[in-house]
Amino acid sequence: MKKQRIAIIGGGDSGLAVAYNLLQQTTKFDCEIDIYEANEYLGGNADTALVDLGERKEPLSANTRSNESHLIRKADLGVDDLNMATYERIVRIMAEIGFTDYRPLEDTACFFTLNGSKVLTADGELQHGTSDPNIAVSDELASTYSKFIAAAATDIEDEEQKKKYKRYTVGQYVAQYMEHSNSKDIPMIEEMRDCLLYPRINAMYFADDVTGPAGMPLRAVMRYYIIQEGFKQDDQNPPKPKRNYFLNGAQAWIDTLAEYLLNKYPYRLKIIRNAQASIRVEKSQVSISVPPNQGMKGLPKPQSYDKVVMTCHADDAMRAIKHGMSQGLINVLDKVRYTNSIAVAHTFAGVLAPDRNAWRTYNVLIREGQAIHPYSMTYVMNRHRNDAAVWYETDAHGTPVMKTTGFNKAGMPQYFVTLNPCVPIPDEYVLKTPEGETRKPAGYFKEFKNNEEMLPGWRQLGGVEGKGQPVIGWFKHNVLNFDCLDAQEQLAKFQGGDYMNLYFAGGWTHGAGLHEECWDMAEKLVEVMTQHETSLQGKNLHSEQQETTC
Repeated sequence: MKKQRIAIIGGGDSGLAVAYNLLQQTTKFDCEIDIYEANEYLGGNADTALVDLGERKEPLSANTRSNESHLIRKADLGVDDLNMATYERIVRIMAEIGFTDYRPLEDTACFFTLNGSKVLTADGELQHGTSDPNIAVSDELASTYSKFIAAAATDIEDEEQKKKYKRYTVGQYVAQYMEHSNSKDIPMIEEMRDCLLYPRINAMYFADDVTGPAGMPLRAVMRYYIIQEGFKQDDQNPPKPKRNYFLNGAQAWIDTLAEYLLNKYPYRLKIIRNAQASIRVEKSQVSISVPPNQGMKGLPKPQSYDKVVMTCHADDAMRAIKHGMSQGLINVLDKVRYTNSIAVAHTFAGVLAPDRNAWRTYNVLIREGQAIHPYSMTYVMNRHRNDAAVWYETDAHGTPVMKTTGFNKAGMPQYFVTLNPCVPIPDEYVLKTPEGETRKPAGYFKEFKNNEEMLPGWRQLGGVEGKGQPVIGWFKHNVLNFDCLDAQEQLAKFQGGDYMNLYFAGGWTHGAGLHEECWDMAEKLVEVMTQHETSLQGKNLHSEQQETTC
C-alpha cells in the first residue's frame, strides 16, 4: 500500500481530531500528515489567557520580608467547558492521553434585564451560597421549561416526527406548543419563552443575528440542548449534566493532545504554525504553498500531497483554495454565513444584573422583543472555576484531607469574561496580561518538538516592556441557520472533490460545532476517506491486471 501524504488545514480541535483518526488507520490508510495552522497557537476558538488581578497582600511571616505579589489567574475567551455525560468521544480520548486537567464547575445561571426590572436565577446546581426565593426560577417555571425542551427534543429525534419538524423554526414550534396546551398554562409558557428560552438561544454562539431566536431552526437549537446541556427525550425532569471547566484552560487540553500525537507519531506527523496556506487541487496532486505575509518568508517551495482536509472555516477554505473546486462545491460553502465576535476579560459590573447577589456562572441578558443582535453572555469566572468548591484527597496515611481552591475568601477579586458586551466596557476595567507576558494562550509549548516546524516570523514567547496587554479576543463562528444545515447535508456528496483528494471537516460541517460533534465528524470523514482509498486501490489493481493481460 502506498503511503499517503496528507495535509490538514487548521490546527484546531477538528484538525487534531482528523489527524488522530487518520493515524489510527495503519492497516487501511498508511499516511504522513502535515498540519498547517494560520495562527501562532493551536486550538482555534480554544483560547486561554493569563490575567493580572493586581497585587496580592498576604500577612507577613518570620520568613517573609515582602507581602506583595500579583494574583494571576486564567480566563478562557472561547471554549470553556464540556459536558462529561455526553462528550463520550472527548472523555475517551482524554483518558487515553492521560488528560485529567478538569474539575466540576458551578452550573448556575442568571437571566436579567440591564435595569434590573426582571431577574431570574437558575440555582438547581448551586452548592455553595444562597438562593433568594424572590428571584429564583420557580418550580412551576422550571418545570414548564423542562417539559417544553423534552417535548421538542423528542420531536426532532423521533424517526417518525423528524421529517415534519425538519424545517420548523423555534417560533413555529412554540406557537404550535401553545396551541396544544391548556389555556391556564399559556401565561407560564409565555414567561418561559420570553425570560428563559429566547434569552438562552440568544446566548448561543451560533445564534442568528438576522432572524433572532424565533427564526432559528428548531433541530439546530435542540441538538445543542441535548449535547451541551444534557436534556433528554421524554425526560421532563431538569437535566443534570456533568459540566466541567478546564483547570488550566481549554488551551491545555489542545496542547496536551498535540504533544501526545507528536510524541506517538514523531515520523508521521508535523505541525507548521503561522502558515497561511495557498492550495491548488489537481488530479495528480495537491500543491500547498505558504507565500510571504507581513514580513514572514513563508515556505521556500510548494509542497505536494496526495490529499488535503480543510478543517478551517468555510469562507477561509474558499479563500485558501485557489484552484480545484467545482461550482457546486463553491455554492455549498457559500451558504455558510459567519458572525464576528469579541471576548473581553474585565472587572466591569455594568454588564451584569444590578443586584450582585444574583450573579451566577452564566449571565444571560433578557432583551426586548426577539433581540435581533449578536449573541451575548457574561461569565463570572470565580463561579465558573468553582472557587467555592471543597473536596477531599487521601494523604500518605490514608486519611482524607479537605482541599479548597484557595480563592474562596474575602478580598479575592471577582473577574468576568463577556462575549459581545451589551454595553461598552471602559478601558480601565479591561484586564491585562501579567507584566512581561505576551498575549499568548496559557500552557503553550515554549519548547518545540523536533517535528514541529516554526516558520520565519514566529513571535517568540518572552518578556515585553509595559504593563501587559489587554486580554481581548476576536473570533468568528458560523450562523446555524437553515442555509448552514442545508450546506452540511449537501457537503456529503462533494467530499473528495472531483479527484477524491479534497475533503472538509470542522465546526461548520456538523451540528452546532461542539467539540464532541467535531470528533464525530472526524470519525465519519476518515471512514469516507478510507472507503475512497479502497475504491481507488481497487481501480488501480484492475487497471494493472488489464495491462498485464494485454
